[in-house]
Amino acid sequence: MKIIVGLGNPLLKYKFTRHNLGFMALDRIAEENGIEIKKRKFNSIVGEGSVSGREVVLAKPITYMNRSGESVARFIEWYKIPLTELMVICDDINLKVGTIRIRRKGSFGGHRGLESIIDSLGSEIFPRTRIGISPSNVESFNRDLSSYVLKPFTKKEEGIIYSVIDKACEACLLWINEGIDAAMNRFND
Repeated sequence: MKIIVGLGNPLLKYKFTRHNLGFMALDRIAEENGIEIKKRKFNSIVGEGSVSGREVVLAKPITYMNRSGESVARFIEWYKIPLTELMVICDDINLKVGTIRIRRKGSFGGHRGLESIIDSLGSEIFPRTRIGISPSNVESFNRDLSSYVLKPFTKKEEGIIYSVIDKACEACLLWINEGIDAAMNRFND
C-alpha cells in the first residue's frame, strides 16, 4: 500500500493558490485513476483505490497547512506502513515555477506543512514531491511569504502550473511502479 498526501488549505478561497499545489496534484492523480476523494478520515478528505494495480490512499489534510502532520501521523499509525511508502506533494518557494524536485528525505526547508509532518512523525525520512512556486521576477515576491503563497497564479503562470502538475503526477506514478530512485532520476533537473 502507498499513501499519497497532497498539502493545501481547505477553504474554497485557497483552492487555486500557490500553497494548494499539493491538493491540485492529488486531485489530478485521483481523476486520472478514477478515485473519488470525498470520504472523511483522520481530519482529511480521502480517496482509496488502485493505481497501476497497487492499493493507494490519497489524502488531503483539512487541518490547514501548519497542522498537516497530525493527520499524516494518524494515517501512518492506522495503516502501519513504513515511511518509505508515504509520498507528500507540496509547493516549494525555493524552486522556480514549473520545476519539480523529488527527494527520498530532507528537512522542511521553511515549509510549515512539511515541518508539521516531520514533527508529528519524528522523522524526515519520507519521500516528497516539491513543486516550485518562486516567481521568475523576484521583485514581485517582496518577501511577504504568507501573502505570496496564498495568492492565485497569474495568467502567465497558469499554463506552466497545469503542465507541472501533470509532471508531478507522472513522477508519483513512477514512484508507485518503480520506486523513488527511478522517479528522482527521471524528473529531477
